[in-house]
Amino acid sequence: MNHIALTIIPILSGILILILAFRLDRSRYQVRGVVGPFFGALALLFGLFASLTANETWHKIDKANAMLAVEVDALNGIVVFGRLLENKKELEKLVADYIAEEGRHQASLRDPQQQNVKVSNSIHALYAYSIQRKNFTDEQLVVQGQLFRLLDAVRVARLERQDVYRKSLSETKVLALLILGALTQAAIALCHAGNARASLASVLLFSVAFSVAVYFITVSFHPDAVGQIVDVTHSQSVFQ
Repeated sequence: MNHIALTIIPILSGILILILAFRLDRSRYQVRGVVGPFFGALALLFGLFASLTANETWHKIDKANAMLAVEVDALNGIVVFGRLLENKKELEKLVADYIAEEGRHQASLRDPQQQNVKVSNSIHALYAYSIQRKNFTDEQLVVQGQLFRLLDAVRVARLERQDVYRKSLSETKVLALLILGALTQAAIALCHAGNARASLASVLLFSVAFSVAVYFITVSFHPDAVGQIVDVTHSQSVFQ
């Protein structure tokens, strides 16, 4: 979905409704006597639906941040346990490679063709390191077990984080939001029938607010936007 085009729709629908309302006022089918509570009922439905949709958007971002926190915590544990090993430099290099690879994947989210769950070669290299018996003495087998547990946590958190990136806002929900918003615009125009200035000011003011709401709801579901909000560079803190 093109969030810029969706943002323009509320403004265009507001203008169209104003044109129809002004023509209706000059015709024999003019409407008078529509009271304010009628507009309030539709506005309440629109506001409720918009807030629920916005909540879904922020829940997605919160989940991505939560998975990143789990990932960073597990990577920090890997680095800490790795310091007990003789070949700790190789392990730290593998962790650094994983962080760099995830950073490159985050940057690639701008390309719609790259918004898929990718296999991580770096995490495979970490598993390969952990499975090699030569990297652990007999006393360090418990460390090997902990590394496997932490790598599983990194892998699961990474997959869930990437799955969040792939999820998009349902087109049905966007359509319902636009329809409810247009109905609210029409209700505002009807409540100010016969008063062109009041109708113009009220409908356009709501249209701007409607447009802003649509923009922030739709843009926050775009993988590129989520990628900018969820900052994987925090993973660098595992070496501090």
